[in-house]
Amino acid sequence: AAPPGRRGALAATACVVVALQVAFLGAVYALTATPLVFKRPLPPGDVVCALFCASHKSLTLGIPVLKIVFPDHPRMSLLTAPLLMYHPIQIVLGGVMAPSIRAWAAKREEGLAKSGVEVV
Repeated sequence: AAPPGRRGALAATACVVVALQVAFLGAVYALTATPLVFKRPLPPGDVVCALFCASHKSLTLGIPVLKIVFPDHPRMSLLTAPLLMYHPIQIVLGGVMAPSIRAWAAKREEGLAKSGVEVV
């Protein structure tokens, strides 16, 4: 078991990782589903794709990059902890959000169909 101080640091890291993931998802939604950047928001299918793809990072990219940036670092396990937390957290958040996103996309598609707006 980790010492009490280390557990607190790991818990804080996990909270920061969750907050970053939620912030990334919020930013992607704001940029793709609202007219903040584009005059016309993207179609619901593209928004869903962006939500699930844009903010996701993987271990297969992160670990080699860390090894290149910090070669032979004595505390590599501490450096990889946020990445090792981020990966499962993004999977869990995606799974939790999937039903809501599916309902939003269906409602948005229906609204666009009723208004006669052509979705590319």
